[in-house]
Order: sequence, then structure tokens, then C-alpha cells
Amino acid sequence: MSSGLAVAQYDPRTGRYVGPDGQLYRHSDLVNAPKTWKDMLLAA
Repeated sequence: MSSGLAVAQYDPRTGRYVGPDGQLYRHSDLVNAPKTWKDMLLAA
């Protein structure tokens, strides 16, 4: 019996993720660019 639950590896820096079919996808509109230099330091 299948639970219908799917898990994906997602990289928030690039917006890339591996879909359930094993293909690499990218949603760059989900990625927010750092607003200040402090945001860039805190993200690392």
C-alpha cells in the first residue's frame, strides 16, 4: 500500500530539486536574492 508521500531534495540557494522521476528541476522564482551584504554573510 502506497502512502502517497513524496520527499525531494531541494537546494534553496539555487532553486534546484530532484523530482520523483529522478530528473533535476529548477524553480528560480522561489529563490530570493540577498537584500544586503549582511544577508549574504548570514546565508553562508
